[in-house]
Amino acid sequence: MSVVKNTVYNLTGSVIPLLLALVTIPIYLLLIGPERYGALAIAWLILGYFGMFDLGLGRAVTQRIAALNEASAQKRADVFWTASLINVGISILGSIAMYFGAQYFFATVFKVDDALRLEILLAVPILAGAVPIITMTAVASGALQARQKFLEVNLVTVLSSSLFQLAPLAIAFLFEPNFLMLIIAAVFARTVGLLILCQRVYKHILMELDCTFDKTEWLTLLSFGSWVTVSSIIGPIMYGLDRFLIGAWAGAAMVALYTIPFQLAQRFSIIPQAFNTALFPKLSGATAEERQVLAAKSLPAILTLTWPIVALAILILPFILPYLMQGIYSDHAAKIGQYALIGWWVVGLAMTPLAYLHSRGKARLTAAIHIIEVPLYIVVLYISYEFGGITGVAVAFLARCVVDLVVMIWFSSIKNSMILNIIFWTISLVIMIEFSSKLNFFTTVALVIIVMCLGVFCNRDHLRELRHRIIGRVI
Repeated sequence: MSVVKNTVYNLTGSVIPLLLALVTIPIYLLLIGPERYGALAIAWLILGYFGMFDLGLGRAVTQRIAALNEASAQKRADVFWTASLINVGISILGSIAMYFGAQYFFATVFKVDDALRLEILLAVPILAGAVPIITMTAVASGALQARQKFLEVNLVTVLSSSLFQLAPLAIAFLFEPNFLMLIIAAVFARTVGLLILCQRVYKHILMELDCTFDKTEWLTLLSFGSWVTVSSIIGPIMYGLDRFLIGAWAGAAMVALYTIPFQLAQRFSIIPQAFNTALFPKLSGATAEERQVLAAKSLPAILTLTWPIVALAILILPFILPYLMQGIYSDHAAKIGQYALIGWWVVGLAMTPLAYLHSRGKARLTAAIHIIEVPLYIVVLYISYEFGGITGVAVAFLARCVVDLVVMIWFSSIKNSMILNIIFWTISLVIMIEFSSKLNFFTTVALVIIVMCLGVFCNRDHLRELRHRIIGRVI
């Protein structure tokens, strides 16, 4: 199955929920208010973080089943059953940890009105109970991706994500914006998605095969997945640490002011995420030489396709945010979103060397890199907040992302010459932020055209190669 075709499926499965989120954000703010929305954003962040409590089994299942493409169907089924049984025990521990961690954070650290605090604390057990749903969803999706069933995975993703956005809104509109009911509606949406995924796994991998716990696969999965888990745990900490600290330092309202542009910018990563999700099974099943060539071609292609897009987004964002944020918009929000856009663009570029290292079984190396980054990032966040407020926090996020990308490229050695190129284009985007605040709409349109032409000119060789490959496929 073509990586390009699977990328289109992944991209479609991400864009539709993104468009729905753009529509629903102002409705959420209208129906439940900025403080409750800020608390809801933190709750979703916690759920997403503890959803990583799967010891990397989702990625391990993808890597292992893809590598067993020529093996027997029973062998692939053994991998899935083994991963699922391991997931049961791990997710229970994750639920317990989440319950006590969320109770402590919302009861003592999070700054919020006492009445809303009570609603949040009542919802914590529901959030904790959702951990197995999230972790098992990752395992089921990973198994289907390994079998190249990206279309089915993304159809389920669209359905589940749409319910996740709309079900809480329906509760708030038809009844009341009670925090407990909002969380129950969101967890229900994820449960529906998991049930459908499990039915597809049964059809494509498990049908009429034995349910077996393979001790050999158990060791293989944990050997790969345990170090992926370290990155899976530390990664969300670093991506969410800024909002946790803002919640502790400045309160729920400031979390909403930061979260809306930040999460909007985060959606940009769906483009490289879609590509690398399709690329990873290919890398895992390839020979060493094929893997090197494929990864070396992929990074320039992602840079070529995404730089003009993020440049346009930086210029347009200040005109979009006032609509999305209604009465809580400020100039700080535009700067936060713009710096976060560059940061998530850099994260997207780092996905390719990360996928390459994981496909080679180098999960331990990537985990070590992330462990070293955490304490340094905390220090930088604190200093940035003291001197630059919440905008400074967004700048700190960008700086960490750049450092992470440079280190990943260096250790993967897939194309070290790209480092200076990426740094140059990153600096150009930062300069663009400073100019964008001084432009009116018509000047912005003119600059957009210039940016597009510059992007085409500077990447003309990559675009020419891409055009020939597309024409070759069509012919």
